[in-house]
Amino acid sequence: PRDSCIGLSGVVFGMMGFNARLDPTRQYSLAYFPSFKFQAGHALPVVLLITLLGIIARNQSGVAHAAHLGGLLFGLLYYEAFRIGWT
Repeated sequence: PRDSCIGLSGVVFGMMGFNARLDPTRQYSLAYFPSFKFQAGHALPVVLLITLLGIIARNQSGVAHAAHLGGLLFGLLYYEAFRIGWT
């Protein structure tokens, strides 16, 4: 199929959302720029904004922005369930 999507990026975004809520002060760095460090809590709104802009722009880049958003929202909701003891 022409519009199929293969990958686990939604899962990665879900884990990123969960971990950013669990420990927002945790320091991360980029693989190719290890000296560039940022906190998980600061990266979360940036990633959310980029994903939303990707959905709104509807470009043909091949990036599954809706899957990323779905994974991110699932991770955030799962954290809330974890926090109140549903898991």
